[in-house]
Amino acid sequence: MGAATMRLLLVVVALAVAKECRMHEGLCSLCTKHEGHCRPDPACLSACNGTAAERLRAWELTRPSAPQKRMDIIKQDKHDEPADVGACAAPCARVAKAAVDGRVRFAYPAGLEHTGHHLWQQNVFPVIDPFYGGQTALARAIIDMESPKPPPTASRVAKLAKEFEKALKNRGELLASGAKPKRAGRWHRLEKQSVVGELTRRYGVPADRAIVGLTACSYPCQPCRHDPDVRVTAEAAELAGADLRVMVMTRPVAEVLHSTSNGRVCLMERSCAALARQLEALDPAFYFCFPYGPESPQGAGDFLGTTDAALQDIVAAIYKPDDGRIPVSDEVANLVSPRCFASLTNCSARIDALCKARHEA
Repeated sequence: MGAATMRLLLVVVALAVAKECRMHEGLCSLCTKHEGHCRPDPACLSACNGTAAERLRAWELTRPSAPQKRMDIIKQDKHDEPADVGACAAPCARVAKAAVDGRVRFAYPAGLEHTGHHLWQQNVFPVIDPFYGGQTALARAIIDMESPKPPPTASRVAKLAKEFEKALKNRGELLASGAKPKRAGRWHRLEKQSVVGELTRRYGVPADRAIVGLTACSYPCQPCRHDPDVRVTAEAAELAGADLRVMVMTRPVAEVLHSTSNGRVCLMERSCAALARQLEALDPAFYFCFPYGPESPQGAGDFLGTTDAALQDIVAAIYKPDDGRIPVSDEVANLVSPRCFASLTNCSARIDALCKARHEA
């Protein structure tokens, strides 16, 4: 073998290893203290190599590409293998919250599919954020950095911190200038023609402060089925000095599932495990929990930067129950994916426990 061929082979191997490391980093995002620095934890990476990474690769390779009809759900799911992604939390992966801003707060919804993202992003955010117009440059950057093949964590944090700085400066300048909100397209029509306009006039946030609503992906993020990383987003916000408020969206498992086809139970279990692991790596001051429904929990208004009474009136006026979506019974989910369903149920309880501890603090 010639020298040139050997060099080419080494480059190919190095690129392959780098790709694997990025994937493992994305699955684990964990580290340990070592000589004053944080580095990926070898034990965690080894665990990922043997469990979550292989399972995720196998699941991606074998998942059905076409949706199945509901008639197909009563059979054993061949993907019934829980993902082991939450066992290796390490102290130096934890993000402490120091940024608290009485003028500008960024509201970021984080939760499984069908836990309320559309309710908030299409109806509530336009009320509490008069400048809300859908996906901003910051929201787009967060979603882009959460792609199935994200850049290394340090690079993601640095890039998102710059976007947070820009957004914080922009909203601060709008507050200082006293500029009147201007909406375009569907957001302008929404304000003029629906209950949102009346709610905005009645409950709009005072002109001396702002709640910046951020459009966010659910767990998993469709159509690629990858998971966001709120821990990275929180770290970037802290680096920029931006006050990030994470809205943890919760809902009973049966209502979240509504289907068991296409390995959905195992997919939701994997995404729930990722969300729980990320929340456990955050200072609880970052988040507050918002159960799906017509009632806003006590303390939620103060957490975001409005009042509990105003937020309750807004949510109650806008909320509409899901139409035509039939929850999956525990019996069916357990029959189709017994291991994944048990793990998903435990994961949901794990997040509920985090919420309970946070609200009682």
